[in-house]
Amino acid sequence: MEPFNFQLRMAHRPNADGTRSVSLQVKTQRGNGHKWPLGKKHESVSRDNLFYVFVTLKKPGELPDYYVVPSKTVARRIRENHEEWLAKTDRHGRKHKDNPMRLFVDYAKYQDRWDLLGL
Repeated sequence: MEPFNFQLRMAHRPNADGTRSVSLQVKTQRGNGHKWPLGKKHESVSRDNLFYVFVTLKKPGELPDYYVVPSKTVARRIRENHEEWLAKTDRHGRKHKDNPMRLFVDYAKYQDRWDLLGL
């Protein structure tokens, strides 16, 4: 299956009494890979009430995996991961060239962490 990226923003999801709301940015992919592509701009997208929901779609009939991650964590980790990647060389021993592509790969401990939304 070819991976794909589907984006959906659901702004202002309030809690039951309306005292807290959050914004969600949903990134979806299909298959076994757990690497979500993001752009450089996501390094600076960091708010207390913004969360990413990374979704991995599986085979028909199987439930998807959901990873709920605070935007501050995503911003920090994609910046750190990119800096680490730039410090390494490619398979031919050449330095990597900077580009606007970022990958979020630090997902495991955020599986089904809907509690982080605080709603």
